Amino acid sequence: SEMCIRDRIKATLMELYVIVDRDYKDEYEKLISQGVLEEEKVFIMDPNLEDIYPKSLLIKVLKDKPFNLGEEELEELRNEQIEQSKTLKKLLKPKYGDEWKTILASALAQSINMEEIRQKATEEEYRKLAEVIGFIEKVIVS
Repeated sequence: SEMCIRDRIKATLMELYVIVDRDYKDEYEKLISQGVLEEEKVFIMDPNLEDIYPKSLLIKVLKDKPFNLGEEELEELRNEQIEQSKTLKKLLKPKYGDEWKTILASALAQSINMEEIRQKATEEEYRKLAEVIGFIEKVIVS
C-alpha cells in the first residue's frame, strides 16, 4: 500500500527541505502544525510553478510525446488572460489525473537546457524560471 506523505517524511533519514507551489500550501501547513515538518524548511512558491514556465518551452513540450496537443489546445495556452496553471490543469488533468504536474515537470526537465535558461535569464519569459532555479540551487547548497 502507498505510504501517506506524513509517513514518508517521518521515515526519511535525511534532513528534508520542501519546495511546494501554492496549490499544496494547505497540505504542508498542516504537516508543519503537526510537527512533521519544520516551518523554516518549507518554501512555498507563489505563483505556481506552472505559471512561470516559459510559454515557448511549454508549447514545444506539449506538441511532442506524451502530450501531442493540437493547435487549438495550444492556442488556449497562448491566451494571456488566463493563468497558465489553470489552462494546463484543464488540458492535462483529464488524461493524466493528479499526476499531471509531475508528468509535465518531468517532460520539461528533460527538454530544458540549463545553459540556455541562464543565457535567457534577462528575457521576461525566462526570468522567473531562472530565479526559481537559482533559489533551489541555493537551498540545496546551503
